[in-house]
Amino acid sequence: MGVGDNLPGLQRLGANFCPRSPAFWLGRGHPLDGLALVLQQAFAEFAGWQHQIIRRRDPHHPTSVNTFNFKGYDRFGVFTGLDQWKIAAEVDHIGYDLYPGSGNKLATRPEHISIFLDHGRSVSQSAGRDFWLHEVESGPIGGWVMGPDYNTRPADVSNYLIEAVGHNAKLILFMPWREWDYQPLHWGALVDLDGKPTGRLAAAAQFGAFLSKHGRELKQAKPPKAQVAILESKANAIFFRGVGEEEALFEAQRGAYRSFWEAGFEVDFITPDQIAQHRWQDYRVIVLPLMGLLEEITAQHLAEFVRQGGLLVGFARCATVNERGWFHHQVPAPPLRDVFGLVDVQPDRLDQHRIHLNGEWYSGYRNRDLLALHPSTSVLAEFDDHFPAVTLASFGQGYGLYFATQADADYLKSVPSLLGTVLNQVLPHLNILPPIRIEYEGKQSRRVDPHLLELGNKKWLLISNYLKKAVDLTIQTDMSGWGGILRKIHKIIPANQLLDWEVTAQKVLTLRFHLEAEEVTVIEIELAA
Repeated sequence: MGVGDNLPGLQRLGANFCPRSPAFWLGRGHPLDGLALVLQQAFAEFAGWQHQIIRRRDPHHPTSVNTFNFKGYDRFGVFTGLDQWKIAAEVDHIGYDLYPGSGNKLATRPEHISIFLDHGRSVSQSAGRDFWLHEVESGPIGGWVMGPDYNTRPADVSNYLIEAVGHNAKLILFMPWREWDYQPLHWGALVDLDGKPTGRLAAAAQFGAFLSKHGRELKQAKPPKAQVAILESKANAIFFRGVGEEEALFEAQRGAYRSFWEAGFEVDFITPDQIAQHRWQDYRVIVLPLMGLLEEITAQHLAEFVRQGGLLVGFARCATVNERGWFHHQVPAPPLRDVFGLVDVQPDRLDQHRIHLNGEWYSGYRNRDLLALHPSTSVLAEFDDHFPAVTLASFGQGYGLYFATQADADYLKSVPSLLGTVLNQVLPHLNILPPIRIEYEGKQSRRVDPHLLELGNKKWLLISNYLKKAVDLTIQTDMSGWGGILRKIHKIIPANQLLDWEVTAQKVLTLRFHLEAEEVTVIEIELAA
C-alpha cells in the first residue's frame, strides 16, 4: 500500500498550489510548491495514523509529538515537511524542544525563548491541546568536541522553567537528566556522567518544590488572551524559500514580534485557516510581516477584522501574489488596498532614501513602495522625496497601518526604529495598551519578562530575569476585568514574602519590590470572591 493511499486530499493540495507554468517564479519555486504542502499534510496524517494505532491498544495514556520551529536550516518547516498546526490536531498534545544555548541564540536574538514558546503555545491552543516541552536544555550544549556553544548555568535553568510555565507549558522534561558517554561533547545535564549533582539540579529542584505545591492549580491556569497576533502562513513560507528569501521572512517575523514584545504585549500566532474561522475576534491587532503571498479570501477576512474594529499592520510588498504564485492585479490584494487607504502601489528601490517622522530621520530597509493615497488616508511619515512612508487609514470601525518599507525586519537593525516609534505613537492613541508594564532604572529592553496566569480568584505573575544587576522594580497591570477585591499579594519564589500594593481609581495595580541580579520571581495574587 502506498503512502498516498491513506492520505486523502493530497492531489487537491498539489493541484491548488502547483501551477505548471514554465515562468512560475522563474522555475525556482517549482520543486517546493505543491511538494512541500503534500509533505506537511503527509507528516500530520502519519502522526494521526500512529495516534490511532496507540489509542486502539492503550486508550488511557495521551499521545504527543515533539517538534520545533525557527531552526537555522529550516526556519518554517518547509524542507522537513513540518506543519505544527496540522500535527497538533492529530495527537493529544503537541510538544516542542527548547534549546536556547544551541547556537548561543540569546546573544543575537534576545526574544528567542519568548517567540519560540509563544509559537508553540499558539499551536497548542489552536487545537485545544496542552502545550508540552519534551526537551529542555539542561547543560552545556552544542559545538561537539570543539564546543560548547553555550555553558548553561543554574540561572538559565531557572529562567527556562519560569518562561515555560509562564507560556502555559503543562509538561517540562529536561534533556537529559544525566550526561551520555557517547556524545563527542558532553551534552550537559542536571547531573554529570558519574551522577554528581550540579547547580543546575539545585535550580530545577527549587522550581520542582514550587510545582509540587502549586502544580495542580497551575495545570488548570491559563494566560489572558493576547491582544496581538502575527499571521503565519505555510504557503507564504514555501514561497519565500522557493525564491531564496527564507531568511528575509524570518527577519521580518522576528522584527514584528519583537516590536510588540519589547512594548510589553503578549503575542499569539494565527494562521489563514484560523482567520477563515473568524478566530480573530478577540484580537485588537493583526500583523502581516513580509506577507508577500496571500490568498484573496484571507484578505477578505482580514478586511472584516478591520471593519469590526481591529488594527491591521502591513509592510512593503504586502499581498503581492496569490496562492498560485501569480500577481494580484491590485496590490495589496483586494480589499486590503481599501483597508490601508491606498489608490496605487508601485514597487521601488530604497536607494538610501531616509524617512522623516516627528522632526527626526529614520532608515528604511531593503526596498520601498511608492504609494498613491485615498484623500482620507493620513500620512504619519514621509520619505525624503515626499512619498508617503507610513500611513494610517480608517476602515469601518478599525484602521489599517501601512509601512512602505520593510520596517518589520528593520526593527532588528536600527535604533531608534521606525516601527517602534510609530507603534509607541499609534497604539496609545487607539487605546491599545500592554497588559503589564515594568519599569526600573536604566531600562532599555525587555530583560525582565513578566507572564500572567489566571485561575478563578487566583493569579500568578511569573517573572524571568536576564539582568546581570539588581534593580528596584515597579510593575503595573490593569485589573479592571479581574472582578473581586484584592486579598493578598505575596512572593512565593525565591522566598515567601508579603508585598504591598496600590490600586488607582482606574483599577491599575502597582507593585514595587527589589529584584536581585538574575533572580526569578513568582508572585501569587489572591482575590476575595
